[in-house]
Amino acid sequence: MDTLGPKLYQSAAIHEFIRACAPQGKRVLEIGGSNLPPEYIATACKPSQWVCVDHLDSQVMGYVSDNTVNSDFIAHLQKVGVHELKNLDRCPDDPYVVVAGSVHDMSPDVLGQFDAVFSVAAFEHIPQLGLALSRIHDCLKTGGSMMTQFSPIWSSAEGHHYPHYLNSRVGAFDNPAAGVIPDFAHLLWSRDRIAEFMAPFYSPAVIKHTLFSFFETNYINRLFYDDYRAILAASEFADMHVKGMWAKPLDNETMKALEEKFPKRQGFEYPGLRVEAKK
Repeated sequence: MDTLGPKLYQSAAIHEFIRACAPQGKRVLEIGGSNLPPEYIATACKPSQWVCVDHLDSQVMGYVSDNTVNSDFIAHLQKVGVHELKNLDRCPDDPYVVVAGSVHDMSPDVLGQFDAVFSVAAFEHIPQLGLALSRIHDCLKTGGSMMTQFSPIWSSAEGHHYPHYLNSRVGAFDNPAAGVIPDFAHLLWSRDRIAEFMAPFYSPAVIKHTLFSFFETNYINRLFYDDYRAILAASEFADMHVKGMWAKPLDNETMKALEEKFPKRQGFEYPGLRVEAKK
């Protein structure tokens, strides 16, 4: 379960958002997140309104209605309230609003209603990213702007996003004797090799969950660096700047293996991207 921010990567992204989009006095749409405290947003960004559209799953929504769950994040959602996406055009004029739903399903009633869009660590999760970008573009007023930073993307060293989301009921992915699954194993190793690497140290349940997280879960979109650049370039935004972020040099052996397996791919050294765009 997520925790209440701001975390370091979130505050860094907010800093870039303020620089790029000057959100003071503007109506802002956040894609993903929902865990930045209203007080922090009000102080840092000073928007007229901050509306967060987040794909909160049924488990989280169940916790929101369950007063027995002890979590800062759930308490935050209970305090601010969670609205339905279909009612976005009728949301209150509160300065901070959380809406449960997918950006793909944004109502035509909110087209051209936002001055700026912010997103951090979300685009690597969004399926049908081209459609999502189209909806984001439509929600902006003419002259509106977007800033997003996101990582780790699938083509990077830890693009599998694991073990960050291992369910504690399955087991722990923290056996120091096992070492760490090597960078890019999700791209270069087979399922059998990963399972063999883990077998001396982890239970079958943890291994099964690892393989599910690497190759099956829909929690990540598994787009490569150049996929993002192509999708972004094909979007409707008139002015866009895309930058690979946080480059981590690869050793020659790993780079050679990646180039042999993915000869038309590039950007393996970039864990993430920053995108600034205007409508």
